[in-house]
Amino acid sequence: MKVQTYLSLILFMCINLSQSSIPKSGEYLTKINSNSKIVGGAISKLGKWPWQGLLVYTPTNQFFCGCSLISERYVLTAAHCTAGLTQFYVIFGVFDQKNLDAGSQSYSLLWKIEHSGYVPKTFENDIALLKTRKPILYTVTIKAIALPSQGINVPTGTVCWITGWGKTSESATSSPSVLHEAQVPVISQSQCRSWYSPSTIYDVQFCAGYEMGSVDTCQGDSGGPLVCATSSSTYVLQGITSFGNGCARPEKPGVYTRVSEFVDWIFANTDIVGKSNLLNYVI
Repeated sequence: MKVQTYLSLILFMCINLSQSSIPKSGEYLTKINSNSKIVGGAISKLGKWPWQGLLVYTPTNQFFCGCSLISERYVLTAAHCTAGLTQFYVIFGVFDQKNLDAGSQSYSLLWKIEHSGYVPKTFENDIALLKTRKPILYTVTIKAIALPSQGINVPTGTVCWITGWGKTSESATSSPSVLHEAQVPVISQSQCRSWYSPSTIYDVQFCAGYEMGSVDTCQGDSGGPLVCATSSSTYVLQGITSFGNGCARPEKPGVYTRVSEFVDWIFANTDIVGKSNLLNYVI
């Protein structure tokens, strides 16, 4: 990676840490804590969340963000994870980062697209689409997650799941390297805006968490999934971990990119085969 890229990453991190909105992508590529977990979560198990993946920086093989598999060739993550980066790849089928299972698979990328409307300062349109060079092999521990229908929002109060290897607290420096999970309810836009500010939370974002805090995504979880179950117990990718004011603070829930606002964008930026695959997972 070029020196200019390192400087831009450091500058971006410093700018955001000086503000209330903190990206949940860890310490980027210089002080990545790969042995960490979701705040207030519990240990998951291999294969429970088969769409959960990792973004890994190629020169150092360091994990820096999460991602979600949405078809055999396409992956979704947060734009703030990938902006400015070219040397990274994805891994799926992982439970313990320190002990990659035989079933884990690594894939290089053909291309990436960050949303043209992505705004780093506000995290508006914080979504990126990745295409792997080769089709991803589905197994018992690697499967795609369903997408919501365009414009159909998850109802307020729905209890959803967050997963990742993010920090256990704002000040954490180390913790188990295994995947963790937690449940959080979706919060109304009006309530979330009252806790942050009306101008902070956009319609393409939503909040999930608890008034008293205690459970949340944190640095290291960025780009990872927030999934909600339908009445038929099918999980749907409703959110992408984006940012928050600290981690698990009272009245400062995690903020997620609203995937249902970007389904048409996903179709518009995938080829015919990709669209055919994606349609199999839209409900």
